[in-house]
This record gives sequence, structure tokens and C-alpha cells, in this order.
Amino acid sequence: MSAQELSTPIAPGTSVRFDPTLIASLTREHRKMVELLLASVDLVKRGKAPAATRTLAQLQTMFSEHLLKERGRLYIFLSRKYEGDPDITETLRRFDREMRRIGKETREFLQKYQETPVSPVTAERFLKEANRVGEALLDCITMEEGDLYPLYRCNEQGGSKT
Repeated sequence: MSAQELSTPIAPGTSVRFDPTLIASLTREHRKMVELLLASVDLVKRGKAPAATRTLAQLQTMFSEHLLKERGRLYIFLSRKYEGDPDITETLRRFDREMRRIGKETREFLQKYQETPVSPVTAERFLKEANRVGEALLDCITMEEGDLYPLYRCNEQGGSKT
């Protein structure tokens, strides 16, 4: 184990280490997921439903991987690191509930259009649903990047929540 690894904070009671590249990676994934959703909407508007379905499949894969990374690394680290702080613990619980709700809504949307691909008949409904899901995703991204990610970053040098 390197000296840098030894000085890297670990979430108490876990083997989850602080990763200085995690937030940049999650942020890039947020941008790419929004890009894929917007691309699928554009493709449907241009009458290219099969291409939209392929783009949604990419989004579905990326979204699932993103949630696993976020829950397995970010949320576990923060929840264990701040388990003695009731304010942060409640904030994390609130975020977790909201993220699970948005995640479920997004997964259902993506699954629906994998099982029944967009067609000229369903295009209008797809566009309305994509708009709703897109707004929820953007709200989620804004909350995470504005509130949770700074909380994680303050651990970079073994720091506290100050």
C-alpha cells in the first residue's frame, strides 16, 4: 500500500476510500446522460425512432452503472463518515429517498421504451415523458452537484464538513 493510500480517508467500518477522481467522474457521467436523453429526443423529433431506441439503451446502461457507483462509493462513504452528525445524516436520507424515487421513475421510462420502442404512434407520448424525466434528472443532478459533492470533496485532505 502506498503512502498516499495510507493517508486517504476511509469511511468508518468499510473499505470505501475517498477517491479524489470520483466527483469529476460522476459529473462527467451526469453530462453524458443528459446528452444521451437530449439526443434521443432529437432523434424522435426527426423521425429516427430506431436510433433513439439505441441511444436510450446506452442511457439505460450508463444510468444503471452510475447509480451503482454513486450508491456504492459516494453514499456509503458519506453516510459512514457522517453517521454521528444528525443534520448531515438526515440530509443524506432525504437525498437517498429522492434519488431512489427519481431513479425508479427513470428506470421505468427507459425500460418502457426498450420493451416497446418509440414509434410514430408513441412519439408524442415519449416526448412528454422524456421531458418530465429530463426535468427530474436535472433537478437531481443540481442537488447532488450543489450539496452532496461539496460534502464529499471536503474529505480530500482528510478534512471535516467545515
